[in-house]
Amino acid sequence: MATRPLPSCNAIYGNFARQGNVAIELQAYANLHLRRSYEFLLSSAYYNNYQTNRQGFSKLFRKLSDDAWSKTVDLIKHITLRGSA
Repeated sequence: MATRPLPSCNAIYGNFARQGNVAIELQAYANLHLRRSYEFLLSSAYYNNYQTNRQGFSKLFRKLSDDAWSKTVDLIKHITLRGSA
């Protein structure tokens, strides 16, 4: 049985970019989650110092940072499944 070569499958060939620049918007959304993760981590560090000493706020912001980070990783995995760079 003869096989025929298939064209390379990427986001541009699959018309992923034609639908209103979805790939660009997903990348911006992932960047937003990453930025929020670092902002929450910075807030957690602020409330966890010896002067402020608010462990509850520190724990809350650390959890929010971890959640934003995991969403960022999931978004990046989804974007790379589609063939984006």
